Amino acid sequence: MKTARIDLLLCMGLVALVAAVYHTIPHTGFFLYDDSLYVYENPAMSLGLSWEGVKWAFTTTRGGFWIPVTWLSLLTDAQIYGLNPGGFHLTNILLHAVNTLLLFVVLNKMTGAPFKSAFAAALFAVHPMHVESVAWITERKDVLFGLFWLLSMGAYLKYVKNPGWRNYALILILFVLGLMAKPMMVTLPFALLLLDYWPLKRISPEEIIQAPQKIWALVREKAPLFAVSLAFSLATFALQRHVGAVASLEGVSLSFRIPNALISYIKYVYHTLWPFDIAVYYPIPENALPHWMWIGALLALAAVTFLAAARWKTDRCLITGWLFFLGVMFPVIGVSQSGPQAMAARFMYIPAIGLYIIAAWGGSELLKRLPSYKAVAAGMGIVLVLTLTLLGYNQARAWEDGIALMKRAMQITGENPFASYIIGVAALRKQDYPAAEKFLRESLSLKEKRKDALEGLSIALNRQGKTGEAIACIKKALEIEPDSIKAKSYLGTYCFKAGFHEEGRSIRDEIVQADPEEVIVLYNIATMFYDEKDYKNAKIWFQKNTEANPFQYEAYTFLGSIALNQGETDAALANYLEALNLHPNLPEVHNLLGLLYIKKGLAAPAEAHFKESMRLAPDFPDAPYNLACLYDLVGNKQAAEALLKALIKTAPQCQDAIDKLKQIQENK
Repeated sequence: MKTARIDLLLCMGLVALVAAVYHTIPHTGFFLYDDSLYVYENPAMSLGLSWEGVKWAFTTTRGGFWIPVTWLSLLTDAQIYGLNPGGFHLTNILLHAVNTLLLFVVLNKMTGAPFKSAFAAALFAVHPMHVESVAWITERKDVLFGLFWLLSMGAYLKYVKNPGWRNYALILILFVLGLMAKPMMVTLPFALLLLDYWPLKRISPEEIIQAPQKIWALVREKAPLFAVSLAFSLATFALQRHVGAVASLEGVSLSFRIPNALISYIKYVYHTLWPFDIAVYYPIPENALPHWMWIGALLALAAVTFLAAARWKTDRCLITGWLFFLGVMFPVIGVSQSGPQAMAARFMYIPAIGLYIIAAWGGSELLKRLPSYKAVAAGMGIVLVLTLTLLGYNQARAWEDGIALMKRAMQITGENPFASYIIGVAALRKQDYPAAEKFLRESLSLKEKRKDALEGLSIALNRQGKTGEAIACIKKALEIEPDSIKAKSYLGTYCFKAGFHEEGRSIRDEIVQADPEEVIVLYNIATMFYDEKDYKNAKIWFQKNTEANPFQYEAYTFLGSIALNQGETDAALANYLEALNLHPNLPEVHNLLGLLYIKKGLAAPAEAHFKESMRLAPDFPDAPYNLACLYDLVGNKQAAEALLKALIKTAPQCQDAIDKLKQIQENK
């Protein structure tokens, strides 16, 4: 069979593997953590791929990174799909499929070994460790920087074959684009040096020993890349230090970081070899790591390095693959602690390629000693890839339910404050406020107080009528971050609810002066004006809220009520219908729509909405009362009487129902 046809079939197989693992992900919603920061509560998404959007992408440090290329990618999705999560997921999957094909093509071009290259690419396509990078919209950073990494490898191969400034400039451009997608790209120059040894073989073992000046020539060749890498590293570190994303030595000491880094290296290898019980979040341990654990990890790393180094002349792929894994992983291994996690599966997206190289080329060398080794290798490879495909699919399916995913993380890691926090947030979204309070309190009891957990707990307390506790809770959040506009906006709304209007007004005016853009802040400002019956300003801020986030159904509900209050029946109807379009299960809105349709003289849709309200909230007395009034209005006295009797039986305190029933009976 011709080489081109073989390559095409292998490419088709790789795409099929990606589809097999990830085909359910486009039906998944937004994840409960960071997707709000990056997408659905990010006002900039409404800009789309406009000039204003591009300008924002290149000037923002939202999330603690300068990643304009990632932002441009997300803005493009917002332009195409709106805020439909399926579109964002689809882009992640397509990028992963492209990366899989690029890895195959680049390795094949470098080695001339299509089947080994396809095996390494297949591992990359389906391994469960990569599901986090693909299934999580926020991790567009991973699949995008992976794209530029692999393109840079391809451009480097082109440069090696045809040296010249144009080809070198292409590498540099792709490198910078990758850095603007995710700063983890900084290790590319180091990886290219490894590729010089294998598979490009630009320097031999003998030359390393006898002509070390050739090593320095290869290093000097990459000096511009190293310079850019150093500049981006320093800038990223400074930025993250400024926004508080890099832990201080007081917060996470080197005596923890270095042992944790050693242990994490071993855990990454372990989960690559045994891809079970992969958690979405690994918390930093509360207690010091046992000496035996990190010393054992150090010895294991040293042993593997020694074994790879012992065969550096005969099996170059081993030392190249191993050092590729160690080196590319280094920026996120935790020595410079960024983020609250001890380790994360997403960090393996590109570093794992080193281990796949060892599996493909090193494994092949190992099996050569067996009779009919090609058939044995092919059979073992197919079984392994199919097994990993099934495991990858199961891991991807786990992302369909964020709460179950977090509960699984708690089972794997034990006490997990982050998982408790996310489950609490999920309960908030489902309006299960007692459960939200339970899990958010649990999160706060396990770890140093988190501002976002305190904010969430304050919401749960407020929605349960515990406004005093909510105020105390949000004030604790403000002790952590005194300048937080978001926390101040919550405090203002609670003050209005508690009757502290003067304090609430003062807070609201301060927030308005700050010209906020955050969606929830816009919403909170609007509700503060609404609570004061300042409907003119409330309408302005609710409209700002819906412009920033067209999916905020609560804002449309308020806009409907404002329009109704101002006698604008058609506007009220349009806003209530939009609220139901976004969230069909709103019993109060169905009830209000029923009243609106009565005003318009439309009995049939009014009846339908009242009945739907009753179905959604059987204990909500307004809907059956209003439906009874509708029946009385259209002359169906018997149905009205029966409905009112049933309502009085379940809600004997409903005086309106008692009076209405008496009126109907007197007029018989």
